[in-house]
Amino acid sequence: MAFRLVKWYLDVVGADGDCAIVYAADIGLGGMHLVANAILESPALDASAGPSEARTTERTALIGARMPEPTADGWTWACERLGSHGRWRRPHAAGPEQVLYAEGTKAVRWECIAPTAHATLVTPGRMIEGPGYLERLELTLEPWRLPLSTLRWGRFTTFARSVVWIQWRGRHPLDLVLVDGIAHRSHLIDDTAVVWEGGRIELTPTRTLRDAPLGSGALSWLPTLADLLPIRFLRAHETKWLGRVRLEDASSDAAPVEGVAIWERVDFPPELSS
Repeated sequence: MAFRLVKWYLDVVGADGDCAIVYAADIGLGGMHLVANAILESPALDASAGPSEARTTERTALIGARMPEPTADGWTWACERLGSHGRWRRPHAAGPEQVLYAEGTKAVRWECIAPTAHATLVTPGRMIEGPGYLERLELTLEPWRLPLSTLRWGRFTTFARSVVWIQWRGRHPLDLVLVDGIAHRSHLIDDTAVVWEGGRIELTPTRTLRDAPLGSGALSWLPTLADLLPIRFLRAHETKWLGRVRLEDASSDAAPVEGVAIWERVDFPPELSS
């Protein structure tokens, strides 16, 4: 069956630590086609709260779901069903689309639309304003066929600086680090740090945004598609963190920069990477 998935990821973190992530997906599989929206919200913790007291909620919409729309200075998104709308204004043009993997005529294409953006998101009872991030992923290769054992992804952003990273481990290893939208040679990517030629960031989580199998986490907001996926793929485990981090850049005369990072690791069952 022909397969195509276009998935947008948009986020914003407020000055007080409120965080929200928006997913918008357009999926085609054989004769099936649907558009889906989901929003993950994680409010800032009270000073006296511990990591176990973090409250993350997720809401989904298949009816009335919409994809992001371009504007003169960025992108907007709105979903009446979720009672939410937002705007991401980017100070610079998007970077070029990159082919992360290809297999015959099928491919995984990724575009970092805005490594840093001025974002505002309104949800029921809350408005979050602060640095934000946008990316677009297009797959014509079925995701369960990706040659992965472990996937790491993350983004650090302020209104002026950004670091974005992707790491694949498995039959097709990949290390990608973009600093202010420019590719740099990676020296280390793991759950605690990202190091490249000329700079580094240390990753210290302040709370866990998600810790669940894909089937009950990232893919639970695509129930029609999830019903068609192999069980072993749904058992892949996703952990997503948020934390305040420090950017040290030896290539710049500027002082170290403090900001917020969101990062994740997905571990796939061994049979997926064999």
